[in-house]
Amino acid sequence: MQASVEMDMFGCPNRCKHCWIGHHRNAHVSTLDFTWAAEQFQNYRRGGELFFKGLEFYSWYREPEYSDNYRELWDLCNNLNRVKSHRPGFELASIWRLARDTTYAPWLKQIGVNCVQLSLVGMEKNTDYFTGRKGAFKDIMKAIEILITAGIAPRIQMFPLKPNLVEFEGLKSLFRDMRLEERVRDLGREFTCFL
Repeated sequence: MQASVEMDMFGCPNRCKHCWIGHHRNAHVSTLDFTWAAEQFQNYRRGGELFFKGLEFYSWYREPEYSDNYRELWDLCNNLNRVKSHRPGFELASIWRLARDTTYAPWLKQIGVNCVQLSLVGMEKNTDYFTGRKGAFKDIMKAIEILITAGIAPRIQMFPLKPNLVEFEGLKSLFRDMRLEERVRDLGREFTCFL
């Protein structure tokens, strides 16, 4: 049996109203506790045989790489995994960290990430409100620039809701002003924006 084990070791900086996972208190789980939990799954046997033939471990399930020791945790997960690394090609990254850690985007590129999904719920006021954090929209705009500079294509997810429908034209103009289609094409990818 193949399985993924996710432990929300540090939580999330946001309280998104559209999050399907819900809002929980941010935890602080030690790497020792995470390793112990992983070993319980690795060693689980049924009928004398290992039950899980392929195991994949994640140190998060809300905000990827939110913890300051994200590189250490990524290495730890890869060492615990019984399958090839889950990260390359995976389109989620910490927007919060992208806006604050100059070494994060180059690291993502180094480990094989070529595209990152960012979520917008309209312009600044609505995005900040629905993300549950003031400054979220500015972080997203900054992250888009950082990603492109690092050679990583931004992929935009937008949520159509009654309060923000009138803002989609503004976002379209903003993307045009930022020349996102052209800049992402220069990275060898097609700019994707979806609802």
